[in-house]
Amino acid sequence: MREHKQEINVPITLINTPQSLVLFASDLPKVGVAIRATGLDIFKLKLSNNFFEIDASQFNAGENLVEITNRKFKYPKNINFDFEMITTEQTFLIELDKLVEAQKPLKISFESVKEEEYFTKYKIINKDEKVTVYGPKKLLSSIKNIETEKISRKMLDGNKIVAELILPDLEMKLKQKKIVLNIVQSKTINKTIALIPIVFPEDKNIAIIPQKVTLRIKGAQNIVDKISRKSIKANLDFTRIKDGYASVIFDVPMGIEILEYTPQKVQIIEND
Repeated sequence: MREHKQEINVPITLINTPQSLVLFASDLPKVGVAIRATGLDIFKLKLSNNFFEIDASQFNAGENLVEITNRKFKYPKNINFDFEMITTEQTFLIELDKLVEAQKPLKISFESVKEEEYFTKYKIINKDEKVTVYGPKKLLSSIKNIETEKISRKMLDGNKIVAELILPDLEMKLKQKKIVLNIVQSKTINKTIALIPIVFPEDKNIAIIPQKVTLRIKGAQNIVDKISRKSIKANLDFTRIKDGYASVIFDVPMGIEILEYTPQKVQIIEND
């Protein structure tokens, strides 16, 4: 039968990879190979399980130099062909990463803004504030937290919610798939925050008296305790200027109620 020359792309397979290491990239490059065979054998080779076998037993974390030769080419022995040459680079780098364990903060997700507002009245307690996750070191370093599924009050069973944890990447594994959240009524408290700077656009050629304001707020203790003047933004309200005075609009965290602020009016002085 007539023979033909054909170029095929052959995958690379690693064997004996140390258990503590994993490929940094999900896919290895393919190697171009020129062969000569009958049309039937070329067809059979393309459909067969053929690959370059690389022994990774001596590989380390990081980049490892690999050389591809025809002796590393594995294929079914019932296929006849001539291996002519490798048409792509014969040496290249394979990067491996360490498999490690890390502790990541838990982030609770909510089904909607309304659900989040509802739960601000409560303290959500979980015995494990951090979640154990396994995976490639570089990948884990890019993960800030582990999120729960989106929770809602419909999931409440008494004062508890069992929430599934969301796996950030398929190359990772979580020590636990679910977490128990205890929902506890939080004590409502008041707090006074002084010396909050009043903000207005820089292009406004004005001065204001006073430049800072004091705010009294109310809310769940677990939220209020964390609030400082940096958590609150006080903006001068230019829509309600009367007789050279304006009020202040506040931007406060969710679940916080504004009780009062002083002074109620801020004097605006236009610069010449």
